[in-house]
Amino acid sequence: MEEQEVAKKLKELCGLRKWTEEQARFVLEACRASGEPPTTFARRWGFYSQRMYWWKERFRRTDAEASDPAAMA
Repeated sequence: MEEQEVAKKLKELCGLRKWTEEQARFVLEACRASGEPPTTFARRWGFYSQRMYWWKERFRRTDAEASDPAAMA
C-alpha cells in the first residue's frame, strides 16, 4: 500500500468511534512500519495511544490462546 493510501486510511480511522480487528491491525502495522513510538504515532494521527495499547494487548492474548490449546480448557 502506498504512503498516500495509508495516510488516507489512517485519517478515516481517526474519526471512528470503534475499530474492527482488521482496522486495529492496520493501525498497529502502520505504527510499526513508521518506526515511531506508539504515543508519537497516535498523537500525529489523532488517535488515543491507550486505544492502540488495548488492541495490542488483546491481540497478544488471543494469539497466545490460539497457540496454546491448554489455555482454552
